[in-house]
Amino acid sequence: MSAGLATFGITADQGLHWIFPSIGSALISFGFGGMASMSFTLMIDAYPNIISQGFVVVAFSRNVLGVVGPASSNPWIKAMGLGGMAITAALINLGVNLLAVPLVIYGKRLRTATAGRYYRLSNQAQ
Repeated sequence: MSAGLATFGITADQGLHWIFPSIGSALISFGFGGMASMSFTLMIDAYPNIISQGFVVVAFSRNVLGVVGPASSNPWIKAMGLGGMAITAALINLGVNLLAVPLVIYGKRLRTATAGRYYRLSNQAQ
């Protein structure tokens, strides 16, 4: 997704042929859809008893991004230009995505540490 953000912004800013920003847009869409699928799969596997609450949180988060993104992008483009905004957004996205690395390494320990809280919440949900 980060590569798609950078590709779209830089090629559109430089006025290159329409296919290049379209490729960037396709990479963004593929990455965004993949992240949603991965987050849903992780929730189903890790927290099966509270999956309905988890789906609500993920759907709400995606919808917030869907509102905040377009609302903030126009002033951001005016301040930095399309290319600068795209590179900054790509770096922010890359940083957020790299947060998954510690979750891969320490995820089982974190779930074990929060098991008591999970069971209390799942008993309340039933």
